[in-house]
Amino acid sequence: MQRRFKWLIVLVVAVCAIWTGGWFYAASFAEKAADKWLAQQASLGRTWTCTEREIGGFPFRMAMRCKTLSFSGQGRSGRVQFSLANVRAIAQVYNPKFILAEADGPLEVSLPGRVKSVKASWYGARASLRVAKPVPERLSVHIDKLQAQVTSNLGDEEKIAAASAEFHLRPAPDVTADIGSTDVAILANQLTSSLANRLAGDDAPANAVISTRITRLPALLAGPPAAWLERWRQAKGTLTLQNVKVDKGPLALDASGQLQLDDQHMLEGRINARAAGFRLVLRKLGVPGFSGASGALISGLLGQKAQAADSKKPQREAYMPLPLELRDGFVWLGPVKTGVRLKPLY
Repeated sequence: MQRRFKWLIVLVVAVCAIWTGGWFYAASFAEKAADKWLAQQASLGRTWTCTEREIGGFPFRMAMRCKTLSFSGQGRSGRVQFSLANVRAIAQVYNPKFILAEADGPLEVSLPGRVKSVKASWYGARASLRVAKPVPERLSVHIDKLQAQVTSNLGDEEKIAAASAEFHLRPAPDVTADIGSTDVAILANQLTSSLANRLAGDDAPANAVISTRITRLPALLAGPPAAWLERWRQAKGTLTLQNVKVDKGPLALDASGQLQLDDQHMLEGRINARAAGFRLVLRKLGVPGFSGASGALISGLLGQKAQAADSKKPQREAYMPLPLELRDGFVWLGPVKTGVRLKPLY
């Protein structure tokens, strides 16, 4: 009996030694894989930096921490940079492809063009990722109590806040794999924006739900943005707006449709929308002819009657149909060609 007990102790010690050696080997492998990926990104002109990188989690988890995760790369109009403070990612040793991550922030982004910088902070930010090829099997991001400030090159500041915001990505479950369809959903609760408040003439927070499907997404996954957009166009990829709903005080918008890129690298397609309160916004933007009898005339030209407003919100204007078409570099409202010009994306 005593001899069996000794062998049991030896076995436990041996298992612990093997497990410990395996964990440190896996940690070393993970660190080398991270260094290899960083070098590959650098060769493509994208510089990622993880300051004060730490790897831990022994004995059952694999964890990596960056005091600051930063990026620098060339965008279409200039150099794009961002930094994110206190980033942590963990995975269980027995399930390394499922990764959980947290970031304390803040996030600071420097952009070329009209937007100079974006600064964001939050109460909590977490993400989960199930790694798969060519696209992740699932990616979810949840942010609580988001606060952001957008500054333009002219010095104008726009403040944005949300009680919560979510982003979800997963392969479409009802489409064959060769099409490469991916479902993307964005949700925002109690969203406020100083610009939106000025346009709407109302301080009510907004709720937004955007549900889309992107086909041929694997074509987007390598090279600079212009290259992957061109591959996506050549692969005849489409962006389907399955459900877009925005509700803000007197304003409401429902939309669906499908978009793609034309030969001139501009968006084209149709969007079927209906909106309540849009006349007020257009008047604020200085667009003439969208009030009173003119608005009714436009409804008639569109071949539809304005639908009754939600009885629970009597202050809201009647819903106005907005059949939009993007073609030939312009936005069309029904049969009417608007003055809104489209620009090539690359």
